[in-house]
Amino acid sequence: MFYREAGQFKTTYAADQALLPIRQDRLAMLVILAIAFVGVPLSASDYWLTAILIPFLVFSLAALGLNILTGYAGQLSLGSAAFMAVGAVAAYNFQLRIPGMPILLSFVLGGVTSALVGMVFGLPSLRIKGFYLAVATLAAQASFAQTRRTTAAASPMSSRAASASGSGLRAPSPPTRG
Repeated sequence: MFYREAGQFKTTYAADQALLPIRQDRLAMLVILAIAFVGVPLSASDYWLTAILIPFLVFSLAALGLNILTGYAGQLSLGSAAFMAVGAVAAYNFQLRIPGMPILLSFVLGGVTSALVGMVFGLPSLRIKGFYLAVATLAAQASFAQTRRTTAAASPMSSRAASASGSGLRAPSPPTRG
């Protein structure tokens, strides 16, 4: 904030505790959100959407999850990437194996799958905290990695996809200037 709030007095506790207490901040945030939700999708190319913006949003979501877990709950998690990977692999498999499925539905189903797997690991871990919770999440990370290696070696579909493009996923090519 490069300015002082002169002339905008607060008369209630709710106004004093507002996230954006200054009128100019609220207007600036509305303009930024309008640009983000309307301007960027209309003006961005496929390369920007698939290679830059979507990974940025995915990593932002992971950072928000870690912020909630560590900052607000005070817990330490070393294996939160495993649960994120479960959701990503589930969404990929839903998209690959169910023809005609909308991509947003596969994202939602991937999130539900990740939440269910998280509950399977989370329910036994309800009473542990601190170092032991970090070790439990690290164990989840290791078990998911081993399960993925085992199922990838046994699955003919994943081996065909992996042999076709190296890892089974293709990155979009950058736009050419011309």
